[in-house]
Amino acid sequence: MWLLMLVLFSGPMNVERVDILEIHWSKKNCEDATKHAEAVGLPIDSTVGCVYLKEVKRVENSES
Repeated sequence: MWLLMLVLFSGPMNVERVDILEIHWSKKNCEDATKHAEAVGLPIDSTVGCVYLKEVKRVENSES
């Protein structure tokens, strides 16, 4: 699973916010979405990229 993420910076090396824009099942689709987002235009002091998640599992809540 690939996450298309937008990172907004509030200063040098300071992250203000991280947003997950889209979820993709292939690296190519996520990279294409990255190129599209860059072509449309990104907010000032931000970057967009793909992050791979190897496994997604449900965590049992032991406090129930």
